[in-house]
Amino acid sequence: MAPDESSVRAMDLAGIHVLVVDDYEDTLEVFGAALQQFGANVLKARDARHALTIMKTVRVNVIRAETFSDRYWPASREPQRSTFNRFAS
Repeated sequence: MAPDESSVRAMDLAGIHVLVVDDYEDTLEVFGAALQQFGANVLKARDARHALTIMKTVRVNVIRAETFSDRYWPASREPQRSTFNRFAS
């Protein structure tokens, strides 16, 4: 069942910094546009190196990434999995 329009419009992400990490530009644009419609401050990165650079300068509240594999997050700089596991359940 789809949410009714009033419940969707009520979502307010103002003041929330969302980091979107993906190697596809169109995916970055779609997620970015959708999140910005709800007031989020969207930061975009094409790879882990860029994401880590952003995270050094901005306190990110949410990360949306394609994957947390070694391909994107070098093992020595991989985010603590325990932090992300809290939100997975």
